[in-house]
Amino acid sequence: MSITPIRLFRLACLLALMTMHGVLAAGEAPSPPPITAAEAEYIMEGKLAGCSNMQYCCKICDVNTGMCTMVCTPDVGVPGTYLGECRQGMSVIGTSLRYRHIAHDYRAPTAPTGCAPCGQASSSPGTEIQGLSLDRIHFQDTDIRSSLGVKTGFTWDIWVWCFPPGQVAGGHPTGQPGWQIYVSQPQPQPLDFLVLTDPTTSGLFKPEQGFENRGMVFYAVDAQGNRTVVTDPRNANLAILDQFGGGRLEFEMYTETDATQPRGRLTRYVDRNGNAVVATWKYAINDPLLTGSLRTKLTIRDRLTDAAGRSLVFTYDETRLYSGVYVCTRVDLPDGKHVS
Repeated sequence: MSITPIRLFRLACLLALMTMHGVLAAGEAPSPPPITAAEAEYIMEGKLAGCSNMQYCCKICDVNTGMCTMVCTPDVGVPGTYLGECRQGMSVIGTSLRYRHIAHDYRAPTAPTGCAPCGQASSSPGTEIQGLSLDRIHFQDTDIRSSLGVKTGFTWDIWVWCFPPGQVAGGHPTGQPGWQIYVSQPQPQPLDFLVLTDPTTSGLFKPEQGFENRGMVFYAVDAQGNRTVVTDPRNANLAILDQFGGGRLEFEMYTETDATQPRGRLTRYVDRNGNAVVATWKYAINDPLLTGSLRTKLTIRDRLTDAAGRSLVFTYDETRLYSGVYVCTRVDLPDGKHVS
C-alpha cells in the first residue's frame, strides 16, 4: 500500500499528539518519515482531516538536509506553549489559511479597587481593574481593518461597519433582511468578526453566532445627552455592543468616503464591575478639514486610558496610506518605555 502525503501527515499528527499527552514515553516516539517541500505544498492546499482548526499544524525541518516533518500540536496542555504557538524548534505554516502569531507588547499589572484594611493592597474578589494590555496579532486569513497595515493589528482594533439592506457584510451573507452590521477585531483564533442583523426592526441587532456578545443597539443622542433607539444606523451617533458577561463596548458612529455605510470607532470598553478603558482619537468626526479621502484620518487613535489612569499613547505615519489605512508606528507605554 502506498503512503500518500495525506496519510503521512495524519500519521505524523497522531505520533506527535501521543508523545505530547504521555501515551508514548520519552524516547519511544518513532521519527515520522520526512517529507519533501513539494509534498508539504501539496498538503497545504486544502483542509486536513488529521488536524482540527483548534490545533496548530507545524513543520519541523532538519537544517542539514532541508527535509521537513509535518506535525500537529494541541492548543492546550503543552508545557512552554500557549494558544497560537508551536513548540520550540517549530515554525507555523498557513495550512487552511489558519496562521496566527501573537505578540504581547505590554501588560500592565492588575490594580486593586474598593476598600481594603489599612496597609493592604487587596480588594474584593472580581473587583480588580484589569491591566491595560497591548497585544499584536498577525493574521493571514482575513482582511479586517487594523492599525498596523495589512494582516496585522492590535486587539484594540475593534470596528463597526454597517452595510445597508441588499448588501453583504464583508462578504459574509446572513440570509436575513435589513441592515448587516459587521464588527471586527483581531483574535488569537480565526473568529475576527461577527455579523449582526435585526430582521424584525426591534432595535436590537443580534449576532448569528453570539459567542460572548448579546447584541448591539444604535442610538441618536441629542445635545442634552438624551438617547433614542434607532433602527437605521445612518441616524445614529452611538452604538453599544453588550456582552453576556456584563461588559459592553461603546462606539462613536461616523461616515468616511461612503455615506451609505456608517462606521463606528471604539470610545469605551466597560467591564462588568464598571471599570472602563477609554479610547480617544486625534481627529473629531466633525473636523471641517477632513473631507473626501481625508476622512480616513478618523481612524488615527490618540490614546487608551484605563480606570487606574494608565495610558497607551499612539503615533501614526500620516504622510501616506498603507493599503488604504494610516499605520501606527509607535506606542508609548505607561512605564516610560515605547514600542515601535
